[in-house]
Amino acid sequence: MTDVSGDISLENIKIYKFINRLDSPPNETFPWNRALVGLATSSGIALIAKRRGSLNGSGIVGAILTGTITTAMGGYGRAALLVGFFAGSSLLSSRRRPAEAKRKALEASSKRVDSTPERVAARGAKRDIWQVLANGGVSTLLAAMGDSRSHCFAYTGSLAAVNGDTWATEIGSRLSSQPRHILTFQPAQPGVSGAISLPGTLASVAGGSFIGALAVVTSSFDSAFRGIAARHLLTGLVAGAIGSLADSLIGATMQERRWCDRCQESTENVRHTCGDPTRIVGGVPGLNNDVVNVLCSVSGAMVGVLIERSSRRY
Repeated sequence: MTDVSGDISLENIKIYKFINRLDSPPNETFPWNRALVGLATSSGIALIAKRRGSLNGSGIVGAILTGTITTAMGGYGRAALLVGFFAGSSLLSSRRRPAEAKRKALEASSKRVDSTPERVAARGAKRDIWQVLANGGVSTLLAAMGDSRSHCFAYTGSLAAVNGDTWATEIGSRLSSQPRHILTFQPAQPGVSGAISLPGTLASVAGGSFIGALAVVTSSFDSAFRGIAARHLLTGLVAGAIGSLADSLIGATMQERRWCDRCQESTENVRHTCGDPTRIVGGVPGLNNDVVNVLCSVSGAMVGVLIERSSRRY
């Protein structure tokens, strides 16, 4: 589209529109009312999560950032999907801790004087800012990029992928007595990167479908999700399964593996729970669990874009 003189109008360039939305004065373009609602809502949810033990101090900052930006730039529909993801994953992780405490108490009361650490030590249930951004950063960026249909589908897919992976981990670790390695299908220790199980796989589909279903519900009040709601449900289902699969494959092949010499234990942490630093024994240095989660989210976004493009033909 051109103006009277025949020059291309800047108002029709996407990058200009995006920058203008971020740098506009009050009461004109930038949705200050939604920003305030997002700030208040995300702050309240983050504080509740902190009290339940799901977030640490930096995690609160990450949750407020993602919640405020998503609500302001993406609208209430996309904010609802983010709240659904965060609330569900926090509830699942908080329900796991009593079982872990009981198991550790039984270990401590055994014949051994010193309880032996777990062979695989994952990161704690309290999420820090990097874990929050790793799971919600891609979707937040997509929410800020605009209201096009492709961005909307990518948003649904990105959140469905990380939600499916979270449900697979939380539910699979409790319902599966013997997970197996995704490449060799040999028995694997619970918590090992690349370990999968039937309950976990089904949980990933359920987790993704949950986000897709939320997208269908929000179509009643958010125009960005209206039109082909069934495609959003399909996006959630497929992205949940693909995201969890991608997470497991990357975790099994490229994620860095660390070892604590003192405890003789595999871990994902740079510093082990005993306080000693750990060393890398495999994988790509720097490609930790947070990076894997980002790639999982990106894979879900790609699923959303592919489904949106295929829907144009029908």
